[in-house]
Amino acid sequence: PKVFDLLRGVANKSIVIVVSPLIALMKDQVATFSAKGIRAAYVSDKEDSTGKTRRDIKKGKYQLLYLSPEALFATLEWRNMLASELYRANLIGFIVDEAHCVKKWCVTVIKICTPVTVISFPE
Repeated sequence: PKVFDLLRGVANKSIVIVVSPLIALMKDQVATFSAKGIRAAYVSDKEDSTGKTRRDIKKGKYQLLYLSPEALFATLEWRNMLASELYRANLIGFIVDEAHCVKKWCVTVIKICTPVTVISFPE
């Protein structure tokens, strides 16, 4: 995110989202990046983040955000966040870790939230 901030001429505004099913990996990456001065957080459907963390995520205070697939698709809260002006203006990367599992995630997501809402961004 810091490189993109330099290229865009903004300070600490760029946001990268990583979708990952691996909670332990998300925790480890958040600790690693936080230690390097990059504001990072994670959200999982298995563990509830604090109210302050959730508010800060929605306000765009984290440069690197890890989301579990279930949290992203099963919770309207996070889909609405992605559609917000703040995220539409500052989201510079959307990475899917463990992409070979996407087909499996879709089956899980369809069971969790029907109908499945497609996240789309206008050009």
